[in-house]
Amino acid sequence: MKHILVASLAAVAVCTVLLAPSLGHASSPHRAPSSSPVHHYVITAGWGDDDYAANVYTPSTLHIYAGDSVTWRVRERLEPHTVSFGPMALLGQLAKNSVNVVPQPNGPPQFELNPQAAFPTRSNQVSGAGFVNSGLLRKGQSWTAVFPRPGVYHYYCLLHFPGMTGTVVVLPRTNTPTVETGYGTDRSAVDAYFPENLTIKVGTTVTWSPGFHTVTFAPMAEVHSLRRHFIVPVRQSNGTTALALNPRVALPSGGKTYTGGFWNSGLLVQGPVSLTFPKPGVYHYHCLVHPGMDGTITVKP
Repeated sequence: MKHILVASLAAVAVCTVLLAPSLGHASSPHRAPSSSPVHHYVITAGWGDDDYAANVYTPSTLHIYAGDSVTWRVRERLEPHTVSFGPMALLGQLAKNSVNVVPQPNGPPQFELNPQAAFPTRSNQVSGAGFVNSGLLRKGQSWTAVFPRPGVYHYYCLLHFPGMTGTVVVLPRTNTPTVETGYGTDRSAVDAYFPENLTIKVGTTVTWSPGFHTVTFAPMAEVHSLRRHFIVPVRQSNGTTALALNPRVALPSGGKTYTGGFWNSGLLVQGPVSLTFPKPGVYHYHCLVHPGMDGTITVKP
């Protein structure tokens, strides 16, 4: 077991580098339970002022349920943007030919925006088939799309292609409560449970998705202590000291039901974990790896 924990230290280093530029909770839209009515979300396109512009979508990755809608709003003054879904070959062609040179019978040629890129499509339903486009959006303008089918949908700005890109992950709308443990890309991550606050009925089983996180029910004093001692020194037989993951953090503890006391999923790197709640109450839980990553399960009769 000692060797397993020492070997796991490499994963800590990788995770630390990966999550360093975290977006934090402020940019994390908290999803409602999957059995709830449809919801609406907002993504910001671009940031900046009169002197600089950041060509990014915030958040760059958004998790929603089938039937939900998303609005993109342009916040910056300098750069217009599009929100464009479709085959990469088509998007690349439109990006390359976003401006057309049109000869004029009298005078110099006229530079015209490609109408297929500049104007919105008639449909705003994103389902993975065909080209769906917001058209050119400038500061203060917005565009809304609806996602009727589960899937992973990548989109781009045709004016800043291919660097300005985002992803909408659409999950099936079911009656099975599922909590996601954060999301991210190779450059950014959000350490939060989705949804953070979940209300269920007695006897319901909740499932948490995999990730470099824990689901831990414990008094806050113990949570703070375990977070401080996430990595512990281990004395080796040869007299040297190695750093290892605290087994009370890394290893699971508890059964398949929860009514109170200490319960820990262990690191969720091996797969999802499920827990049944047979008793009414309000139960707070935490990730022992990431301070500030907390959630609540409210169990009603």
